[in-house]
Amino acid sequence: MYFILNYMNLFVRNKKKLNMQEGFSLVELLVFVTVLSVFFVVAASSTTTIMKYQQMNYHKVFASRYAEEALEWLRGVKEEDWVGFTNTYSDSGGSTYCFNSLPGSDAIGGVWSMNLADCDSVDNWINKTYKRIVTLTTQANNTVIADIYVYWYEGKTLLSTKLNVVFSVWE
Repeated sequence: MYFILNYMNLFVRNKKKLNMQEGFSLVELLVFVTVLSVFFVVAASSTTTIMKYQQMNYHKVFASRYAEEALEWLRGVKEEDWVGFTNTYSDSGGSTYCFNSLPGSDAIGGVWSMNLADCDSVDNWINKTYKRIVTLTTQANNTVIADIYVYWYEGKTLLSTKLNVVFSVWE
């Protein structure tokens, strides 16, 4: 009998404790939801920023590729005929060209004669994303400085990559 009474007292005490702690209070719930919301906002913001920089780096890689491609093509033209290269395409004030298409074997007729005003139209850009401008300047010491710029937009911001090369006659 003593055992049964002792068990009942224990049961009644535990039931009172259980009744007092049956759930979360409204304040605890609001704090939890606020902390969880802040976590998700920070995670979404970080993801958005990472994706923005990833897209910018993607465009920068292609812009560098297009600049290097123009450089290699200019080296080939220079190696074929140094005198023609310096006399025809470069001067002391700087000659500027827009290479909106990828240079090919027939580029002398089409690419070199590109009107710079046409280069401002996004429709004439490489893949409608990249604008490639080359300025060739002849120096007094029989060298040519080539400045190669590739431009693209990230949102409303115009970004660019630049290569500077000095060409000289190779004998």
